[in-house]
Amino acid sequence: MAQLIRNGTFARPFAGDVDYYRINGGNADRLEGWTMTTPLVGVDVYGTQVSRSHYQAVDLNGDDRNGISQDFSPTTGKRVRITWQACQNPHVGWCLHAPTQSYEAFVTDSGGAVVAKGGYTPLPTWSQAEPLTFLATGSAYTLTFSSQTNGWCGATITGVIADEIDDPPPPPPPSTDFQLRQPDPVQAAPGGSTTVNVEIAARSDAPVDKAVPQVFTAPTGFLFTGAASYGYYFGEPPHPVGNLTTVLGDGGRTITVSDPIAINTSPQTRHAVTYTFALQAKQGAVPGTYADGSAKVGSQSIPLIATVR
Repeated sequence: MAQLIRNGTFARPFAGDVDYYRINGGNADRLEGWTMTTPLVGVDVYGTQVSRSHYQAVDLNGDDRNGISQDFSPTTGKRVRITWQACQNPHVGWCLHAPTQSYEAFVTDSGGAVVAKGGYTPLPTWSQAEPLTFLATGSAYTLTFSSQTNGWCGATITGVIADEIDDPPPPPPPSTDFQLRQPDPVQAAPGGSTTVNVEIAARSDAPVDKAVPQVFTAPTGFLFTGAASYGYYFGEPPHPVGNLTTVLGDGGRTITVSDPIAINTSPQTRHAVTYTFALQAKQGAVPGTYADGSAKVGSQSIPLIATVR
């Protein structure tokens, strides 16, 4: 995917590590690729120390609110996505208590018609703004960022990218079936404590978020204590963890989970969720390995196996 925007990180002109560079009517050509809405008002290019980013950035205000624009040429018939990062003005000298610094971003075609537009209020820290997308029916467009806040301190932007994207293929039909597995051996001496893990995996990459019956039965010689937790360990960090909502039955021989199962609903919840149940071996339990426990989730069932030492 080709980047259609020039100087999207505002590296030119170089502002230095601890300074900013004022762009106005006298040196407007230094802001490579961009033009200003009101050149006499100007904009400021922040160096990385002032921007508090890996990249230089542009303050959309100079002596007052202003804007910047760039012409670009996508391929006719292609869908275009424009992304960027924004932040409340990080200049510590006079912008810490400035107004909300709202701004607009929009794309116009060669006839001046708006084909994509958004209104934004930046957060106090750098974050990705909601992208603009449109279908290119021509080859000449203009991207504009326009401050909506008066004064010296405007929204700050960087990392502007415009690229052509393919329309995503239709998603496959969701699979609501699960695969169950007991990944670890379980053993304890009579009266001792241990845990049993049950891995619940989706059969495809399609998102699953549904409530299904979930009943677990302890093997002979063991009882559930009621402590139960979940963790997503196959997706991207940070790994979500927490406690399950459960009800004990038959004096601790069974435990029922009432939480819905959510898998592949985010980068952090990919592939599988692991349940961990606290078990206690009964006093006087006869040593041996017992495979008469069970994990039943929806229509799927596997035996749970544990050893009394």
